[in-house]
Amino acid sequence: MTTHQKPRRTKNLQNLLKLLTDDEDGLEKFVYSNLRLGDVWWIPDPVTKFGKRDRHPWVIVGPYSPKRSNVFAAPRTTKNLKKKGVITPAGKPPRLDEEGLVLLNLKRPFLAKDFRDFDYIGRLPEDIIKEIYKFYRPESSDEK
Repeated sequence: MTTHQKPRRTKNLQNLLKLLTDDEDGLEKFVYSNLRLGDVWWIPDPVTKFGKRDRHPWVIVGPYSPKRSNVFAAPRTTKNLKKKGVITPAGKPPRLDEEGLVLLNLKRPFLAKDFRDFDYIGRLPEDIIKEIYKFYRPESSDEK
């Protein structure tokens, strides 16, 4: 902000995040740093066409890299828990009140910068992140 600009005021956290992520430095600090394997975000259903509710949690399965503009995420659902995927317990991360299933076969690309418009939920436990890693890279997980 230059000395000639007035400071902008905001009344909610979502607007504050948009102001903080107006430039690449803000995106790096407040958005891209939470696009790691196992980070969980609320993404609106109208954006994903995944469900018929307001939004679903999506798990980052292809993390952010400055070398590409997309990240990959897979939806988490509390329905059809018999499908193939990784079970996540209720409360992991907090704000997810029911046991769920990350549908790893349904991963989709998203522009990393678009996550400034989504809500960050938290991070999955390390044991679940390892299961996700093994699903996508089975040959390399045996070498560890």
